[in-house]
Amino acid sequence: MLRAVIESQNTIFKEFIIELANNSLTHSSKIIQKQASLSCFGECTKLNVPFVPCSTRINLELTTSEEFQDDLTFTNLRDELKAHVSEFQNQATATMRKWAAAKIMLLKIK
Repeated sequence: MLRAVIESQNTIFKEFIIELANNSLTHSSKIIQKQASLSCFGECTKLNVPFVPCSTRINLELTTSEEFQDDLTFTNLRDELKAHVSEFQNQATATMRKWAAAKIMLLKIK
């Protein structure tokens, strides 16, 4: 039915209508894709662990020689570094989630 309506239009309008429809479908697809990505920022249901984007994953670990592995200063500093890395990942993920949500809103307005 919609095809018949488009075909009945003047050639100038018909091309514009088809182009507008294609752009709308492309735009809608982008929004749907972004919404699916945004949903990944919650808990990972398969592993029951928080989702961490690849760009925020850091393999940073304080190491020392075997003789100092049990040193109290070393273990405290190693744990402190782990906490800093975890805090960075949490904050960076939260910021990325906010931007993803904001971008969806901007795309809807556009």
